[in-house]
Amino acid sequence: MARYYDGTSAYQLTYDQQPMHTTQSRQSQKAQARARALKRRMRMFVSLIAVFATACTILYGNVIIIQTSSKAERLQEELAAITNANNQKMLDLERSVDLKKVEEIAINELGMMRPEKYQTVYVDVTQTNYAEVSEAPQTDNPGVAGTFGVIRKSIANLLAYFN
Repeated sequence: MARYYDGTSAYQLTYDQQPMHTTQSRQSQKAQARARALKRRMRMFVSLIAVFATACTILYGNVIIIQTSSKAERLQEELAAITNANNQKMLDLERSVDLKKVEEIAINELGMMRPEKYQTVYVDVTQTNYAEVSEAPQTDNPGVAGTFGVIRKSIANLLAYFN
């Protein structure tokens, strides 16, 4: 085997005689490539975890909104049922108060009598003017309507502005 490479003064090296630093540089290049691949995988893993955490947070928020909305609806139904029962009891109470029945109890049980013609009865008929609100008007509550209700109302307000 020729000692020189193509007639030059450079020695022709065989595989066993290659300098040690080239083997080490290949090993360090492989190690660097592995480190870069590991970094890429770690970045991808961290990105996936961040996306998963964000999705879980959004889903949790929606679950809370749905639970609150269903609780509010259930409470409104309960309020309506109680209001109906109250109205029914008031109606029953008003029906039970009959003037003939009151007069009968006053005469028979309490010993009261009607005034005679010569007796004067003064009746105070002064009244104050007042009004009663039987049911409070319902207002739009964003917590009850949820996120979509707020978005719908905002779009309706925007369209009303342009019209």
